[in-house]
Amino acid sequence: MYTADNPGKFRVQWHRFTHGSPLHPFLKTVPHVAFKVNRLSAAIEGEEIILGPYEPIDGYRVAVINDAGVPIELIETTLSEDEIWSHARSGHGSLYRSQENSGLDEIMVPGASR
Repeated sequence: MYTADNPGKFRVQWHRFTHGSPLHPFLKTVPHVAFKVNRLSAAIEGEEIILGPYEPIDGYRVAVINDAGVPIELIETTLSEDEIWSHARSGHGSLYRSQENSGLDEIMVPGASR
């Protein structure tokens, strides 16, 4: 999976996938939105989890659920928007530090090219 940031004000990210990527088909074919939640564990309870939970950077936990055929990214974090996006712009931290639970085959940080 490769990620690039859109320069617009709404901080959209574009994802591309390598051939044979093991990620859930919904993540590879259906656009998704992300929502902040107070407690990730409570938000995903009883849901079909298609990615995660994982912690790409300290203080930022993520899981993606299947909501009737639409992937929904749920985020629990204490970081500010500026802190989150400064990590993305600088490439600090790994987008997916542990591939153990992520199901990812190849990862590049935002803004990187192949």
